[in-house]
Amino acid sequence: MAKLPRITLEMEGLDELIAATEKARGLLDELRDT
Repeated sequence: MAKLPRITLEMEGLDELIAATEKARGLLDELRDT
């Protein structure tokens, strides 16, 4: 496998972090509505 540039890996990690943050916000909103 070719090595991915560090920047690419960091961007993928950032995307995962954003997705996790949005998921957490969605859960918090559901808890508030209840």
